[in-house]
Amino acid sequence: MKESNLVFGGLPLLLIAAMALAAVAIVLLYVGVFVFDAVDDPARLQELANLGADNDIPVVAGVTSALFGQKESHGVAINLIAARA
Repeated sequence: MKESNLVFGGLPLLLIAAMALAAVAIVLLYVGVFVFDAVDDPARLQELANLGADNDIPVVAGVTSALFGQKESHGVAINLIAARA
């Protein structure tokens, strides 16, 4: 593999992945960062968003209902509908 294939935006792909990893399993592709473990911590979600913004790559992350302060996803939907009314 050529060295140019291992660099994205001036940073080695391994360095970008290490910055995002911590306790979250990710796969880094040239098209973006895909977070496979759902995120329930706003600070962690902000770190991932900053990683993408700083490196001009999209970050796709799933979130849990706990991020919205709910135990179940049904509670999130009810609150969103109520907020629109």
